[in-house]
Amino acid sequence: MAKYPNTLYGTRRRLRQRMAALDYVLDPKLEDAPDEWGDEWVFAHVRTNYGLGDRDKPTIQSLAALARAARADRERTLVWALFAQLAVRKGVCEDAIREVILPVINARCELGLGIAAKMKERLDQACAWFHPAFRARALPKMRNQAKNKKLQAWLAPSWYLMCLQGKSVDQAIGILQPGDRERDVREICVQFDKLGKVIP
Repeated sequence: MAKYPNTLYGTRRRLRQRMAALDYVLDPKLEDAPDEWGDEWVFAHVRTNYGLGDRDKPTIQSLAALARAARADRERTLVWALFAQLAVRKGVCEDAIREVILPVINARCELGLGIAAKMKERLDQACAWFHPAFRARALPKMRNQAKNKKLQAWLAPSWYLMCLQGKSVDQAIGILQPGDRERDVREICVQFDKLGKVIP
C-alpha cells in the first residue's frame, strides 16, 4: 500500500492524484480513454502516474463520481459539484455555501460563461433542499446511512443528478457507474427521488 506522509511532498502527491482523477473523467483530450463501470480505469490511471494506496481510493472514487455528474450537466462547470459536496456530504449551512458559490457564479458570468439570473435561480432551487426543518429530518439520516454502508462517495453525486439535474434513477446509475455497489447507490437515488417530491 502506498503511503504519503503529512508533508509538503505528501500533500502535493495527493493533490496531483485528485487532479488526475478529475482530468481522466473531464478532459476532452482523454475522451477516448475507457471510463467504465466500477472506477478501475480511473484507479489505474492515477496509480500509473502518481501511485495509489487503499486509503486514497474513497477520495478518488468520490471525485470521479462528482466529475461524471458534472460532465452530464448542461452548465459544464464544477460549481454545482462543489455545492453538492459542501451541502449534501459535508452538511455546511446554506449561508456559508452561498458565500463560497456566489463569487464563483459571478466570476463565471463576468467571463461570459453563464447567465447570472439563471445560475442564481438554480442556486435558490438547490438551497430549497436545505431549509433547516427539512434538513433536520432527511439529510443527516441519509449521511449516517451512507457512512455506515461506506457509500459516501455517491451521496453528493446522486443528489446532484437526481435533484439538481432532474435525472431519472436509471439515468443517474448509468452516469455514476457504481460497479458492485449499484444496488446500494440505486437505493440512494430512489430516496432522493422521493424526497424531491416533498421539499418545502
